[in-house]
Amino acid sequence: MAENIRIGFIGFGSMGQAICDGLIRTGTVPPACICASGRNQEKLRDNTQKRGIAACESTAAVVSASDIVLLCVKPNQVKEALSPEALGVDAEAPGAAERAAEILSDKALISIVSGFDYDACQKFLPAEYHHLSTIPNTPVASGQGVFVCEQKHSLTEEQLAAFKDVFSQIAILEFLPTELMGPAEVIAGCAPAYAAMMIEALGDAGVKFGLSRDTAYRLAAQMMAGTGALAVQTGQHPAAMKDAVCTPGGSTIVGVQSLERSGFRSALIEAVDAVMHR
Repeated sequence: MAENIRIGFIGFGSMGQAICDGLIRTGTVPPACICASGRNQEKLRDNTQKRGIAACESTAAVVSASDIVLLCVKPNQVKEALSPEALGVDAEAPGAAERAAEILSDKALISIVSGFDYDACQKFLPAEYHHLSTIPNTPVASGQGVFVCEQKHSLTEEQLAAFKDVFSQIAILEFLPTELMGPAEVIAGCAPAYAAMMIEALGDAGVKFGLSRDTAYRLAAQMMAGTGALAVQTGQHPAAMKDAVCTPGGSTIVGVQSLERSGFRSALIEAVDAVMHR
C-alpha cells in the first residue's frame, strides 16, 4: 500500500471514479489519502462518500492535499481547471502566473484528458509544472487496466517513480511516443466497449441455447479476462493461442471459420480505422 502518497482528482467523472475504485480495491492507496473536486458538488459528495474519500470544494484544495494530482476534466475545461483563479490566486494581482506555478511546482500532474499531450500542456502551463499525459481505460477499476503514457513528460525522476509505483498496481503502464498515443488510445481505451459487445453477444448465444443470462455473461466475461491474462503473462502470439484451442476436426475451428466468413477481424480493424479517422 502506498500509504505515504496522497492522490487528488480534479474532476471526478466515470474515468476518475474507475481509477479511484482500482486504487482502493487493490489496497494501493487508502481512502483517507484520496480526495476529489468537481463542478457538481452534490454529485461529488455522493460519489466521494460511498468511497470514503474527501470531497474538496476547489482545485486549490485538491492540489494542497495531494502529491499526485490527476486532471480528469473535459478537454475544453483544462485551461479553466488549471487557471490561477482555480488555484486560489487573484489573476489580476502582480505575479499571479508565478504564484500559480509555485503552487503546482512540487506536484505531479497526471492528465487523463484525451488529446492533451505534452506540447498542448506547454502552450499555457508554466515551465515549472511537472506533468505526464496518459490515457487509462475503465478496467483499471478492477486492477486490470491499461495506462497509455506519453514518453515525453516533465516529471522528476522521483515523481515518475512514484507514479509507476502507484499505478502499476492497477494497470499495465505502456510508455509510447506522442504520435502513437492515438491508436493506442483506441485499442486500450475504446476497445473495452467492443469487448463488452462481444460479451453481450456471447451471452445472447448462451441464452438462445438454454443458459441463464447471468451464467452466460459470467462465462463469457471470465473467458475474456482469462484469455487476456494468459496473453499478457505468456507473451504468446494470439494465433498460437487460437491454434491451441482448434483441435483437428473439432468444434472450435468450425466457429473460427464462421467468424472469418463474417469478417470478424475486418470489423475490428475497421472500428479502429473509424475512430482514427473521425
